[in-house]
Amino acid sequence: MHLIPPVLFLGLLGLGGPFLGFFIVLAVVSIGLRIYMLSTWRRRSQRTGRAGNVGPEEILARRFARGDIDEDEYRRRLAALRNH
Repeated sequence: MHLIPPVLFLGLLGLGGPFLGFFIVLAVVSIGLRIYMLSTWRRRSQRTGRAGNVGPEEILARRFARGDIDEDEYRRRLAALRNH
């Protein structure tokens, strides 16, 4: 059993063609970039609550914090949510 496929070994020695090493590096960078982007997306979705675990009170609080609604409307809607 070989640890490194013979074609890759020859490419690393410069015997497998002029661009084989370049394509190996490109493949490794591409895989690394995909892993980085996936982990960044997961962290961002957990932080913003896109996982589906945000309740109506949290949404209302965020709207109030952004200034979309004033305090009176916030309290009125919060009372309505808690009464139902």
